[in-house]
Order: sequence, then C-alpha cells, then structure tokens
Amino acid sequence: GGEGNAGGEGNAGVGGGAGGGGAAASSEALRARAERAKARGKWSEALRLYESAAAGGDAEAMYQAGRALAGLGEWEGKLPRDLGRAKAWLKRADRQGHIGAMLAMGHLTRSSVPTARAWYEKVLRQPGPEDTPQKQAAREALAGLEREGR
Repeated sequence: GGEGNAGGEGNAGVGGGAGGGGAAASSEALRARAERAKARGKWSEALRLYESAAAGGDAEAMYQAGRALAGLGEWEGKLPRDLGRAKAWLKRADRQGHIGAMLAMGHLTRSSVPTARAWYEKVLRQPGPEDTPQKQAAREALAGLEREGR
C-alpha cells in the first residue's frame, strides 16, 4: 500500500492516457473546485465536491471530507456532523498513508484512550521529519493523555 506516502498524493495521474490517469486528474480538478467553494463559504458544495474527488481515490479529498463531516478545524459548526461517514473517509485516507487523517482519527477517538493513543503513535511512526505539525500535535496529544492520567 501507500503507507510511506505521508503527503497522501500518489503518481496515479502522471502520464495521463487511458486507464487510471484520467480519474486522478478529474479527482484533482474536483478537489480544486472544492477548495474554491470552501474559500467562498459554500460549505455544502465543498463537501459534495470533496466526496466526489474522494470517491475517485484522492486521499487529500478523503481527509478533507472527513474533517468536514466531523466538524474539525474551519468546518466546526458549518455542517451537520456525521461521525460515521467522517471516520469512514478518514480511515480510507489513512490506508493511503495520509498522516493528517491519522491525527484526526486520534482526535475523534479520544473517548477511548487506547484507540486514540494507537492513532497518535501511528502518526509518530510515519517516515519523514520529526518536526512536522502533525507529529508535534500527536506528541502534544499523547502528553495531554498522560497529564490527564489516561
């Protein structure tokens, strides 16, 4: 799989032509449209576009759809929460090695300390620099669990 692909974006669109290249290119275009919709405050449209791109295999779109449905970050209070769908998209992004999705799953599972701890530790095991925002956030979350005695 793509476990070592911390950025979440593969080379599926390189080369174009028949086969998977077209799907990847259209997923990227859908994600770009979703970003523009989000910037205009069109939250429902942005989610619809992210989910369309995610269905085409775009890990970043899966992550964004999961964040939207969970009400994380800038999405807080913008749309009705659907944690089941959120976790489903985040887990699909995780399977493609998306480190942000791993961190989000840690946040969404904090009520179950062993589960949250496992997600945060998975973030820390990802290849690449140790000072990424995701790894810093995972270390802080683990320290918070320790301070809470959990």
